[in-house]
Amino acid sequence: MSTVFRQHIEKIIALTDDEFEFVLSHFEHRHYRKHDVLIREGEKSEYVFFVVTGLLELVHTDGHIGSQQRILSLITSNAKERYDQLLKRYPSLFQRVSKTLIASYLGVSRETLSRLSG
Repeated sequence: MSTVFRQHIEKIIALTDDEFEFVLSHFEHRHYRKHDVLIREGEKSEYVFFVVTGLLELVHTDGHIGSQQRILSLITSNAKERYDQLLKRYPSLFQRVSKTLIASYLGVSRETLSRLSG
C-alpha cells in the first residue's frame, strides 16, 4: 500500500523518507470486501480514504451539479453519445462494473448497451 500511496503523493510533491513516514503515520491500512459500506447516509466521516485497488460506488442523494449534468446529458445526447462520453471519461470502468449498472446509468436497456458497444 505504501508504495502506491507514495507514488500518488509524489505526483504532486516530492517527499523525503522522513516526510513520507510522517504522512503515513496518519493512515491505517484497511481491507474491505465487496458490498461493504464505508459511510452510511446521515453519518459524518472522520476519515479520508485512499483506494489502493478496487472500486467504490458513491451514492450521493444531494450531489446537485452532477445530477444536473446527468439530466442535461440525458436530454441533449443520444444513447451512443452518452456511451462514448462515459467510455472516454472512464475507459477501465467497463471491465470493472456490470453491464446492467452501466446501462442503468446511461438510461438504456442492457440490450441497447450491447448494441452500442458492439
